[in-house]
Amino acid sequence: MTRRAGEPVFLEVLRHLAKANAEILARLRVREFRSVQRAIPFRVGVARFRERHFLVRPYGARDELRELGQEVTSTTYSFRQGDDAWVVVDFNCPNPDLVNRLVDSTQGARHLFLVTHGPLVFSDSGSFRWSLFGAPKYNEVRRALIAKLMRRRAIILAGHTHVIDFKRLRSSEGELTQFITSAVWTNEEMAFSKPAATTPKEYGESTGPQLTSERARDDFHTCIGEVKPNLVEYSLTRAAGHATLSVTDASVKATFYPGDSRKPGQVFELVS
Repeated sequence: MTRRAGEPVFLEVLRHLAKANAEILARLRVREFRSVQRAIPFRVGVARFRERHFLVRPYGARDELRELGQEVTSTTYSFRQGDDAWVVVDFNCPNPDLVNRLVDSTQGARHLFLVTHGPLVFSDSGSFRWSLFGAPKYNEVRRALIAKLMRRRAIILAGHTHVIDFKRLRSSEGELTQFITSAVWTNEEMAFSKPAATTPKEYGESTGPQLTSERARDDFHTCIGEVKPNLVEYSLTRAAGHATLSVTDASVKATFYPGDSRKPGQVFELVS
């Protein structure tokens, strides 16, 4: 597959996957695209979509991606970029055994990034169970994967919740961070980076009072209770924009730019 001049790897991968299913591609309406600055060895793209979600599956796609140096034959896969390892997980059809094998295969990487549509660590939102391995039947799978990622000081990059959400978990196992960003606009106020929560004690206070079902409230507090004892940093901002990653041997930093601003709104130390 020929890469278009100046096209970020993210869009090349997206185009590669979307090409395999013309029907889905026809529904993929890109309103605006902005390629953000070169913050890691390859550029990251941020796209805004008229629809809030989209699903792309590489049915039969077997093209080799030269940027990755390998063939991508599944919607869950891993690759190396320099000294860093990336594990990309199919959020809709996650395979626990495959995810764990891919994570294990990245031993020795400088930094480990796990990328998926929705969070692995529960979010303070009405769709809190819509997380990677978020269903009750996956409780042990999720907890074991989080513990494994903490031992690796991994970084989880996700979306889905349409907010800017940062968490740092720390326990005897180790430490991990989860960073959620959003380019989905619902009102003009989302062009400003004003945190709604900045401390771990506020985690769970946004959604809990709004749940009217006793069963939903009990389930929500169970999920929050799984995370909160190990939550040492937390920030929640109802904003939209784009973010960049700066990666060095000793640190990984995410910088969020609200709206179309060229000035940073918030900076998050994912690894320090």
